[in-house]
Amino acid sequence: MPIEKDVTWIDPNICDPPHRVTHPDKFLELVEMFSDKGWDTSKPVLLGYTLDKIQLISGSHRWAAANEVNIKIPVVVYSYDEIADIWGTDAWLDLLNSANFIEY
Repeated sequence: MPIEKDVTWIDPNICDPPHRVTHPDKFLELVEMFSDKGWDTSKPVLLGYTLDKIQLISGSHRWAAANEVNIKIPVVVYSYDEIADIWGTDAWLDLLNSANFIEY
């Protein structure tokens, strides 16, 4: 799977997070940071794939905080088939790790 894809800045309302916010303090810290400074581009981009909405596979807390303060999020979007083909394999782990190295 190609790891070098474009980063797209999108409205968090068209995304579904991978899970609910599990650390309220982390969420509130991100809300404060995003309110003051916007998105922190030193953090990894989010990864997602297309369904009816973009299903995120990373970044639930960053997604929720960005949604709260109404800022766009950087997402590398893959097709559903690209993700389904590698789910649970070493290529899947490589994809998840790749988010740390994508510049935007």
